[in-house]
Amino acid sequence: MRKFYNKAIILAFTLFVCLLTSCGYNNPEGIPSYIQIDTAYFNAKYPNIQGSSSSAIVDVWVYVDNQIQGIYELPVVFPILRGGSTNIFLRAGIMDNGSIDSRVYYPFYDKYDLGSVNLIRGEITKIESPTFNYISPDNMTFKWIEDFENYSSSLIANQNSEADMQIATGGEVFEGKFSGKIVLENENTYFEVETSKSYSDLPTNGSAIYLELDYKVGSTIEVGIKATYEGSAIIKYPAIYIVSRDNWRKIYVNLTQLILECYNASYFNIYISGGNADEDTIEKTEFYFDNIKLVY
Repeated sequence: MRKFYNKAIILAFTLFVCLLTSCGYNNPEGIPSYIQIDTAYFNAKYPNIQGSSSSAIVDVWVYVDNQIQGIYELPVVFPILRGGSTNIFLRAGIMDNGSIDSRVYYPFYDKYDLGSVNLIRGEITKIESPTFNYISPDNMTFKWIEDFENYSSSLIANQNSEADMQIATGGEVFEGKFSGKIVLENENTYFEVETSKSYSDLPTNGSAIYLELDYKVGSTIEVGIKATYEGSAIIKYPAIYIVSRDNWRKIYVNLTQLILECYNASYFNIYISGGNADEDTIEKTEFYFDNIKLVY
């Protein structure tokens, strides 16, 4: 069925182009070539430094001769009005802050360079499993990674929290041996955990800062930063609200603008909270986390 569908796309688009340009099949310059990409992957080349290879690449940004050719949701078959040797590279597209309406390429994934590709007009060239890596270690910083694999957590409950971070094992785990877990139940209706370390050297000049997070949560959670200012004033700034998910998901939380607006803070902590402190009781609700990375 997919093969038939692809051929139908090729035929329809080719006829459209030829009619539009009045080229007919006697003018091969008017016949497009096609590229097929079914999925894209990510691989952390240095897991001891870069952590997990989990990702959520939903689009490819296609560049032809260093010019943007198009942005395509995967899987896709798309036309290029070229034939023969063509220089092509890809960038990995994500949903910024998990929003379907905010599609960007992830600045910390390096481009996938196909080099010179021999395109044949009227035919499909399939790009098999393009795999992205992080950009050079010289150009990014892994400020904080929490994968819970030490059977411990660098996210600690603060004074407002009614539940602590636990360590999940067995079938509850996303990958590896352990994940993070928080349970709200009965009179424990709210949790708030934050990084045990504070960060005073995050870039406040508009450089990209992201929090990567794998999660499965039973109700909405809040992710944000706590900024501490001179004189010890502490202000919480929510970055995003993440709705409940029954299955594990990956999200890229963009903290760039938030950190920029707090340029005069002395230091920052990352926090995650959930539940409702105003409720007297709550039905059992579970929250799972893994592969948290703060990168810039």
